[in-house]
Amino acid sequence: MQISKTEKKVTVGKLKLTEMLATNGRSKKQAQKAMNDVLSAIIDVLAKGSDLNIIGLGKFKVTHQPLTMAVILKMAKIENCR
Repeated sequence: MQISKTEKKVTVGKLKLTEMLATNGRSKKQAQKAMNDVLSAIIDVLAKGSDLNIIGLGKFKVTHQPLTMAVILKMAKIENCR
């Protein structure tokens, strides 16, 4: 994946990031395992209620936001379909 120096924001999904890792001498399977291990470690820390700061990568923390009316209506619609 070529990223120009002028791009301010680049968004990639898990699959694309795994493919990028696989180009550095790793097989796609090895890259996928590494990606899953890193994500599992992040999720484990967050699930315990802690914040996580990975120097050079970023900060992760769980936030709770009140439900919006749109979400409430969507949930009610799904519940009524059951």
